Amino acid sequence: MTSPVSRPTLFDALSASAPFAPTPVLTPDALRALEPAARSVPAAGAGCFYFESKLRDGAPDVDLVFELNRTGMRAVCGEGGASSVPPRLAETSAWTNVARYARAALAAPSVEYGGRDWPSLGPLWLEFDAARGAVPGIFSGLLETLYGDPLAFARDERPAWYLGGIGRALGALGVEAPRAAYDQAAALVEALPEGPVLSVFGLMMQRPRPALRLCFERMEMADVVPYLGAIGWGGDVAQVRDVIGRLTEGPGVGPLPRTFLHVDVWDGVMPRVGVEFCFRRPAQFHGRFEEAPWLDRLVDLGLASAEKCAALSAWPGVSVFRHARRQWRPDVVNRRVNHVKVVFEHGRVEAKAYLCCTVGARAVAPVEC
Repeated sequence: MTSPVSRPTLFDALSASAPFAPTPVLTPDALRALEPAARSVPAAGAGCFYFESKLRDGAPDVDLVFELNRTGMRAVCGEGGASSVPPRLAETSAWTNVARYARAALAAPSVEYGGRDWPSLGPLWLEFDAARGAVPGIFSGLLETLYGDPLAFARDERPAWYLGGIGRALGALGVEAPRAAYDQAAALVEALPEGPVLSVFGLMMQRPRPALRLCFERMEMADVVPYLGAIGWGGDVAQVRDVIGRLTEGPGVGPLPRTFLHVDVWDGVMPRVGVEFCFRRPAQFHGRFEEAPWLDRLVDLGLASAEKCAALSAWPGVSVFRHARRQWRPDVVNRRVNHVKVVFEHGRVEAKAYLCCTVGARAVAPVEC
């Protein structure tokens, strides 16, 4: 009688990708710290994942962010067999919430929009801090795959549209946010200039104080500081203006494809805000990284080490992921530096790079074995 074939886990995909991330960006200790959570999900259950790495010297902690797709949801909630989550993780309230959402998403009816059927509860993204253990932050999308495009609604209708999506997701998780968090979210949406959208929200359960994170896409850099003033953010807006100006103005750096603004709320607008600068993808699939001059500006600002920024250039490319312990169909993995986020909190500024892997992607260039 033959033994069952072992399925590769997300940790196998992590381990296969780790050699392309030099030690200053991903240390062996950080990889080991992420192992318990990464072994809880099959590789096919997380088609896309990120390493989040702080770019200053002396900042070794690395976070893991991954999409929990429907295959991953089935594994987490044990559909068709036992859950793949180790008991010591499965017993935590955070994983109980994730499993509850997975069951609700798998059973939820689809919604017709634009002539297509969409899942009424979409995939989750989970973020694990290596330094904080197994409690994840949870993110969910809110754009057109869930009940339409918010910009198709009148401005006064948008807050209710957004809050409805947040409420459905939090209800599926079994999490109650205070009324003040919903009121703050509505106020932030009402203060948006025309054009930006609230594309993703997150529930930061791994923090000492919980927060609802609102991620606004398509925000023009010139609008960030006025917007922070309009919503009553209590941080140093002059510092934000200076850093953004030095990263986006002047010769040698063209406009980046997309930007995001992250704002945390709970019983008020919280001190932490983040600005994401997304990088171009096509050249990276061929092993080229065009944003090195932009990274030099981070170094000049003292937000990143030259060694870590140089190490990022070794990451982009395409490789083959094979399951080492058992016979398994190889998969193509696209590696890219997706974005850098600059975080402002209590006068401190920090830059973090997000190294992305897409497992099962179609090859667009010769692959490395």
